[in-house]
Amino acid sequence: MKCMKKKTLLIAFMLALVSVTASANLRTEGLNGVYYSCYEGWDGGENEAYVRDADDNLTGTIFIPEYVMENGITYKVAVIDENAFEDCQLSAIVLPDGVRSINEDAFWKCRNLTAVYVGKGLTYIGEDAFEDCPKLKDLTILAEMPPRVSRYHPFDEEVIANMNVHVPTAYLANYQSDEQFWGQISHYDDVINIPQPAAGPNAVIVHMKDGSKNIVSLEDPVSGQTPTISFDGGDLVVKGGQTLRVRLSEVKRYTFGVYAHEKEVIDTSIGKKSSIVLQGNDVIISNLPIGSIATIYNVSGVAVLQTEIGSQEARLSLSGLPAGIYILKAGSQTLKIQKS
Repeated sequence: MKCMKKKTLLIAFMLALVSVTASANLRTEGLNGVYYSCYEGWDGGENEAYVRDADDNLTGTIFIPEYVMENGITYKVAVIDENAFEDCQLSAIVLPDGVRSINEDAFWKCRNLTAVYVGKGLTYIGEDAFEDCPKLKDLTILAEMPPRVSRYHPFDEEVIANMNVHVPTAYLANYQSDEQFWGQISHYDDVINIPQPAAGPNAVIVHMKDGSKNIVSLEDPVSGQTPTISFDGGDLVVKGGQTLRVRLSEVKRYTFGVYAHEKEVIDTSIGKKSSIVLQGNDVIISNLPIGSIATIYNVSGVAVLQTEIGSQEARLSLSGLPAGIYILKAGSQTLKIQKS
């Protein structure tokens, strides 16, 4: 175990006291075993979450959401804290725009890490943040100004010599002219494709008693209307990308699924007794198993809010999210919602 620097910890603690007050720690395994500490904003400040730990056996590409939720309160993910991903096996990580700081030793000994994607808000990378990450080849940063770095560089010298740094072309001069650190990077390139998480279910499948299926897309790019399932005069009516009306007496059940091909869907069965209801800016989820994960995705398929179901009736507040259309996935249920 690598020792943390006490002086740095003391400074970080003092700064935290100025801006936030600690709330209960949020432990969620919704994004492959990533854990958060949540802090309620002090004196009108924004609620924030720090990524504090992760399972050592993380593999593949990890996506950090823009927001997490604890006890009905929304927290913006702002910091990747010290030693958060220490000794993890992940190969790539995608951080949202709200992350402003990657603290010291955050990715220490991530020896399979090859690519890091950081949003527009990054302002600081701490000492040895990526120490002993020998396979790191690509770093993408969308911030206009180069983030400050510790006087002890975040990367190993061998990595600095060979790493490709991808920044938007309009900001390239800002990085190349930086005298603190970024000016010594020899390999710059334009932003490459940033990975996106797999999309959630996007279709309603109505199973008929005669064995046939009717599939209604949840995507409606023309009108942007929220899809609905309703009952009218003995009919089941599904409105999404198109409208389906069938006799309820002929329906066996309906489920949600993901399009695999144009005429094929992968079924993700809906629970019989659970329910999701939208009331104003709150989503109320009832009768899902405690410990289930509820995730809200934006229209780009990026997870922006996530929480663990801790009671028979859970309430998710959308007040911290901008207006727009979102996909909610809770357990095996999926719903397209619109926040105005």
